Amino acid sequence: MPGFIYLHNPNSEGGANLARGLGIRRIRHEGSTFRGGPRKTVINWGSSQLPRIIDGSRILNLPERVARASNKLAFFQQFTGDNAGLVVPWTGDSREALRWLEERETVVARTILNGSGAAGLVLVSPDRAGDLPRAQLYTKYVMKKDEYRVHVVNGQSIDVQRKSLRRDFAEAAQREGREINWKVRNLENGFIYQRENLQTPQTVIDVAVRAVQTLGLDFGAVDVIYNEQQRRAYVLEVNTAPGLEGTTVENYVRAFRGLL
Repeated sequence: MPGFIYLHNPNSEGGANLARGLGIRRIRHEGSTFRGGPRKTVINWGSSQLPRIIDGSRILNLPERVARASNKLAFFQQFTGDNAGLVVPWTGDSREALRWLEERETVVARTILNGSGAAGLVLVSPDRAGDLPRAQLYTKYVMKKDEYRVHVVNGQSIDVQRKSLRRDFAEAAQREGREINWKVRNLENGFIYQRENLQTPQTVIDVAVRAVQTLGLDFGAVDVIYNEQQRRAYVLEVNTAPGLEGTTVENYVRAFRGLL
């Protein structure tokens, strides 16, 4: 069955790397000659809306499910019943968030629901309750030993990475007397993904796979934190158009070849 890929962001390096690795065509946003059909499979790389020319094709990651994964409030709303414990405690009620602060919990406010990374993320400590912004989503900050990205395709974990602090960043911070922000582990704060010498707790992989299944996705890169004291893992979000390079590209290529 012929395979194709549609990139929500035409400049996505991860999607382009996957297309090259699989040797499949990218569907152009404008002037495309592609026409959908039941014998064609399209990898939807992060788009919550697909052009009508794709209609009738087999879609990996339906756009409405990508939309629910991309909107942070809609994402948390999918986790109910037996799956509620897969994600960190959350609320859309500012009064409940204030109660958490009164209980000496740190609160994470999300003022942007469709932002990537730390866009719109506001950390509020218990002694700064007056700084709590108006938002549609609040979560409790859960202490973590490690933060992982688990790549899941077709119900299987195909790759695991852990966020680690760059040595040069740590050394520069020490020289300059700057504190490391261990709460928000992103590129700006000196963290990168690495896979060497990992001993990933099985629960991290298990909750990642269950999260992708709960959202009804065929694939996704799941950000998971691990609290060693509780021996529990919590899902933060699922990325439907992750950055891919090197070994991760190779792992995705192998996994998708079984689906095309």
